[in-house]
Amino acid sequence: MAEVIGLAASVIAIIDLSAKVATLCLQYSTAVGNARDDIVRLRRRLDNLVTTLQGVRHLLSDLNNPALATSRKLLDSVEGCTTELAKLQGRLDSGKARMAMRRFGLRAFKWPFDSKEVSGIISNLERHEQTITLSLQIDQTTLLLNIRQRIEGVSLQPEEDASIVRKPCFTVPFERDPDFVDRPDIIAWLKEQYTRPAGRMALVGMGGFG
Repeated sequence: MAEVIGLAASVIAIIDLSAKVATLCLQYSTAVGNARDDIVRLRRRLDNLVTTLQGVRHLLSDLNNPALATSRKLLDSVEGCTTELAKLQGRLDSGKARMAMRRFGLRAFKWPFDSKEVSGIISNLERHEQTITLSLQIDQTTLLLNIRQRIEGVSLQPEEDASIVRKPCFTVPFERDPDFVDRPDIIAWLKEQYTRPAGRMALVGMGGFG
């Protein structure tokens, strides 16, 4: 349970951090002209990451599913994603950048990455996202298999042998009809059919005729 709560808190923190980085990217995109394509690529990756993490947060919001937090890879990927975003935020929101912006405005902004670095950052974020998604799928599959085994365990309870003819608990003491015509041959045939291992019997007749 504690792992689920801790993981959910980490996911919320990553969503918040991703939003801050996306805001910084937007500020750079309005001031930097030669790196807008890289900024757009990075923002798209951040948007996809946030969408995935929001789904993760929804799954983890159900505290009755502690199995979703059993994956070590899931925890490692969340931590790795946090580290990657923190570094990215530090580069985009450095002290020098803030000082230059205060002195010269947005024109002082300089995109701190080249295209190769941006591609590497995008690749790392995508890898963490895929690992998080895959780990959750594995955990969910494990949980579903456990549920299925429990259901099958219930259905596999030892059943009574249907071939055993059991005596009735009681009989209703109807008085014998004086007009009743006994048919021993039919009675014997019915008993023979009923006592067979796969015997089945059905009475067909008009209602009210007994």
